[in-house]
Amino acid sequence: MARVLIVYPPAWLPPDFVDVPPFTVLGAFDLLAALAAEGHEVALLDALVLGEPFRREDRWLRMGASVDDVLAAAARHEVDWIAIQRTPYHRLTRNVTGVLDPLLAGLSSLGARLVFFDGHLGETHYVRDDPERVLARHPGVEAVATRESSHALVELLAGRRTPGLHTRAELAATLTPAPARPEGGSALHDLPLDRLDVPVYIQRFRLLADEDLVLEVHDGAAIFPVQSSRGCPYACRFCTREEGRRWEPRALDAFEAEAARLKAAGVERLHVVDAIANLDAERFDDLLGRLQRVGLRVAFPNGLRVDRLREGTAALLARVADELTVSVESADEHVRTVALRKSIDLSRAEAAVAAAHAEGLPVSVHWILGAPGEDARAANRTLLVAADWLERYGARPLVQAYVDPARLQVPPGADSLPDDTYAEFQATHVDRDLRARLVAIDRKLAERGEAKLIINLSYACNNSCVFCSVGDRPRRDGDFDRQFSELRAAWDRGIRLLDLDGGEPTLYPRLFDLIAAARDVGFRTITVTSNGRRLAYRSFATRLAATGVQLLVSLHGSGPAVHEALTRAPGSFRQTMAGLAASLGLFRDVGVNTTVVRGNVADLPALGERLARLGVQRWTLQALTPFGNASGAQAIAPDEARAAFEQVLERLAGRLSISIIGLPYCQLPGLEAHVLDDHFKMVREMLFADGTLVNLGRYLAERRRHVPDLCDPCPWRVICNGFWQFPDDPSAPSDLPTTCPPA
Repeated sequence: MARVLIVYPPAWLPPDFVDVPPFTVLGAFDLLAALAAEGHEVALLDALVLGEPFRREDRWLRMGASVDDVLAAAARHEVDWIAIQRTPYHRLTRNVTGVLDPLLAGLSSLGARLVFFDGHLGETHYVRDDPERVLARHPGVEAVATRESSHALVELLAGRRTPGLHTRAELAATLTPAPARPEGGSALHDLPLDRLDVPVYIQRFRLLADEDLVLEVHDGAAIFPVQSSRGCPYACRFCTREEGRRWEPRALDAFEAEAARLKAAGVERLHVVDAIANLDAERFDDLLGRLQRVGLRVAFPNGLRVDRLREGTAALLARVADELTVSVESADEHVRTVALRKSIDLSRAEAAVAAAHAEGLPVSVHWILGAPGEDARAANRTLLVAADWLERYGARPLVQAYVDPARLQVPPGADSLPDDTYAEFQATHVDRDLRARLVAIDRKLAERGEAKLIINLSYACNNSCVFCSVGDRPRRDGDFDRQFSELRAAWDRGIRLLDLDGGEPTLYPRLFDLIAAARDVGFRTITVTSNGRRLAYRSFATRLAATGVQLLVSLHGSGPAVHEALTRAPGSFRQTMAGLAASLGLFRDVGVNTTVVRGNVADLPALGERLARLGVQRWTLQALTPFGNASGAQAIAPDEARAAFEQVLERLAGRLSISIIGLPYCQLPGLEAHVLDDHFKMVREMLFADGTLVNLGRYLAERRRHVPDLCDPCPWRVICNGFWQFPDDPSAPSDLPTTCPPA
């Protein structure tokens, strides 16, 4: 029997890595178990155990101890063979030259025979290279075991050659053919827990999770990676895992016993890293039941096959898992089934997502954009379904750009992967339209944190703005009891943001009572939108500031001529400016809101200059909306709006944070970073002063329309509600852009 040292080397990881790097150590665990089962004297030297992670200034992180520390530890072993694992990350140039080269130089002095092994269990991305070139690059290495590796190295130590084992000619001459492997069963070995210091690994995995190397772990739980099966029978076009692997399940009795031992060692949650844990749906339900019996939580980092989830599986998952992650990839049938070769039924996938939602189980859904042959409309179909499932089921969309798996091959004639390889998965290679779609869905997802209740406290107002959106409503106060009731109900629904406006909220007799009530309910972020006139009275402004609210002041002109022509209230400009000036010294957060109409568009640069000199930091430019007193005659044309906003942004760059609300993205090409549109209002509720409660997004959408030829292929379609339609002046085709420009 041979004396073998298995070395799991350190690895430098770029900030844009993919998959879960620490879990590649399972390959070393499997080899340790395989060689021990054959009677070899075997030890594992794991860089993860030897040292803590270290991050450089360039944000690259070293996973494990330094090469010098690994070499110092290796020198204490007297062995015949040293097997060094080469994970996908070790193919990066920085790891070939900065880790493997010095590691091999040091190990070669120990007198042992050196071999490389992939240790690839098929559940992470696989990087192909030429074994013969690897041997040429590293003259001290006698053999390279690719793919799974454990069986190949068992055969090597028995003096036999087998597929997946590449050796130098001198070694090959000494080997005899290995017998064919029997069909059936699983090549996976049980974890060699007697040889692993599980508490140390728990601590290391926790540190690596803190560095975001283990995705979706933010609770400090004691985790450990395991497998219940290996391989996958499907051949999806986008898959970066190793091809040609049949599905091999482990015996569940052995899996359950292993889980029980890990729990006894302090593990709280297993990360089952199977490529497809639920291929056998009945077996998967059994597995979940066993985990519940053992008392362990579970995560499936690679997700589950959505069309292999049975009725009732969601209920079982809800007992042991914190989330269901599935992959649908595309809502367009042709793209999904032909371009991506993923034959699942969309309605069945939705049923599984709905079932999980009904069980209170959070759901994440993987989608892919930019597949070969996908056009703009097909891409938007995917995003619209993703957004719909987000709204109805809370299903978090995980959208990425298509990456050809061939990109994860070491280029011909090269010894390593370029260090920027993983940046491909961060959409650095995509065109502007695809990038816009990725930005759009990210904004759609971000709106979940913007859920807000808006209360029109009163329609009383000391201005009479020509564009007021509630100017046609009776000037009366809202009912305090109704408002307080809705405060509590909104909090119970998970809403944590509150806006108070009107009319003019500072005229509402019970303003301070309602703010106090909101604080008692739990609201901490409260914004009052005011015309600022009462804030000119120092005592009132001081009292309101003392409540801790944020303030948004409505100001529509740089001087009285423009402002008062719109507010129709003589003296209002002087009072608003006095109130704004006083507020900047009293409130912790003050912004200004301006409704942009024909009467003030030319004045915007002057108004912006005045705000910047005052020290205002946030300015919101609000498009006219077709409600209340507003009319189409007041709205500005798209070209005029774009020219005005470009001028404002150019003159005030770096001096004011400027947002533009309420205009379609296609009307503001080049300014998309400043456009908020109305998509976030789908998670906002508005209580009118008459007691009516509406979803603000749907309420506003009643006055907007999409133009199919323009909107259906637009990269911003998923978050754009289209063009405003004024009842007195419906949008004419000449007012609309002829094309939707790229982002």
